[in-house]
Amino acid sequence: FNKDVFPDADVESCILYLSKEKDSEFNMRNTYLINIQKPFSKDEFLSFNDLINNVNGRSLVRTVTKEILELKGNWLNLFGQNNLFNIRDNLVPLKEIANLKRGLTTNYNKFFINDTIKFINRYPEYFKAILCSPKEIKGYSTESKIKEQYIFCTEKQKSELPLELKEYVEKYEHEILSSTLPKTLYSKITSNPDNWFNIKLTKTAPILFSYIVREKKKFIFNRNNMIARDNFYEIFPKEHINQYVLFSILNSRITSLSIENIGRSHGKGLLKIQKYELEELEVVNPSKIQKEDLILLESLGRDLSVCSDENPIQIISKIDKILLPYVSTNYKVSDLEERLKIEENSRLSKRIGHLRIINDGGMET
Repeated sequence: FNKDVFPDADVESCILYLSKEKDSEFNMRNTYLINIQKPFSKDEFLSFNDLINNVNGRSLVRTVTKEILELKGNWLNLFGQNNLFNIRDNLVPLKEIANLKRGLTTNYNKFFINDTIKFINRYPEYFKAILCSPKEIKGYSTESKIKEQYIFCTEKQKSELPLELKEYVEKYEHEILSSTLPKTLYSKITSNPDNWFNIKLTKTAPILFSYIVREKKKFIFNRNNMIARDNFYEIFPKEHINQYVLFSILNSRITSLSIENIGRSHGKGLLKIQKYELEELEVVNPSKIQKEDLILLESLGRDLSVCSDENPIQIISKIDKILLPYVSTNYKVSDLEERLKIEENSRLSKRIGHLRIINDGGMET
C-alpha cells in the first residue's frame, strides 16, 4: 500500500496472495520473490506469468534458491533495489569493520531514569548522564544534546545509601514485590535484596545510531563518552579502522540510501532497523580507499563530529564526492541526493490513511 491503512498496525501492511500451480510449469527448486514498489490500479490484475515476464518494463521478480532464502532474516535485501552502486567489490558488511551491540537496558526506566532528576544536585556521585533518545541531540555529537537525563548508578549496598536514596529504592522495591513486575528485577530483589538496583556499566561506544529512524538518518559521535540507552545501537570500530573515517562513511548518502533499502516500515513513516540488519549493512570499505582520500574523510569526520547543525549539507556532500566513485561509475552526487530524497519522501508519505465510506444515503462518513 502507498499509505498506512490499518491504524493499529505498526509494521508494513501488505496482501499476500498464494496460488498453487502445476509442478511442471515452473522450476520449483527456486523461489520467486515479487517486489512491487508502486501501487497498481484497482482494475489491474497480474498473473504469475505477467510478473515473471515483467510488467510495463518494471522488473518485479527475482529468482533465488531456497537455500539462500533460508539464510536471510530480512527478504528486503534480496530485492536488489540499490542499482546505483555497480562497483560491489568496494562494499563490505558493517560487521566486518565494526562491532555492534544494543545500548543499556534497565528493565525499569521509571525507577532508574525518569524519576531521578530530583536527586541529581544533592547526590551527583550516584548518577551518570545517559542519552535516551535521538531527539535529545541537535547535531551530530553528544556534546550538542538539548536535554539532560541521568541514570541511578552505584555499586553500593542499600544499607550504604543516603537515607533519602534508600527510601527511594525501598519505595520501588515494594512496588515491584507487590506486582511481581518487571520479572527480571523481581527475581533480582528476591535473590539479592541488598543490591538488586546495581547496574553493570560497560565501555561506551564512539558512534551511536538509533534503531528507529524518523526523518533523517544520522550516526552520532559520542564525544563525551555518554551511556546510551537501548534506543541506540553502539558501534565500536575495529582496531585497524579510524573512527572518524568510519563516522564519515556512515553519514554519507551512500549509507543512508542503503539503510532505506534494508529497514522495515514501522508505521507513520518510521523505519526500524534490527541489529542483525545493521550488521549486514553494506558500507564503503575503508581498506579500499586511497590514502589521500582517507585523510580527507578523517578531517571531514572530525568536522561533522563537532557540528551542531542538524543538516550539515556541505560536509556530507564533500564526503559523498569522495566516496561515490568507489561504488558507482554512472552517478553524480546530485543523482545520489535525488534518489535518496525520493526514497525518504516515499517512506515519510506513508502516514495513516483515511478510509472514506459512502453510506446508502450518499453521505460521506
